[in-house]
Amino acid sequence: DGYVRTIFDGCATGTAQWANMAWDATIPQCTRIVIFARAAESEVALDDESWTNIAEIIDQTSPMAIQSIMEPVTQNGSAYVEVEMRLISDVQSSSVVITPSLRSLNLGYTCQSSGILQ
Repeated sequence: DGYVRTIFDGCATGTAQWANMAWDATIPQCTRIVIFARAAESEVALDDESWTNIAEIIDQTSPMAIQSIMEPVTQNGSAYVEVEMRLISDVQSSSVVITPSLRSLNLGYTCQSSGILQ
């Protein structure tokens, strides 16, 4: 088991509406990727925020709409989002190692400044 963390910087001005998440991963049978997120107005302030479990991936289906599940995380239209992907194996064996692998992760968003989508 392990994890990958990535920080996403939203809009330079205005509020980011985080819309979708896309990834390239291999998720063998008996493994999964659990996604956590936290958000803040600055990159430094992310450390003060709590992680929220937003999804669990058990297959390679991508992308995933995240706007509604990100709303509790980004209640104030946070400029920065940190995503943690926990790579979990449900196989408990010392002789066999089966783990998911993550090659890429992207968050899509739109910028809203003064009520106008950019």
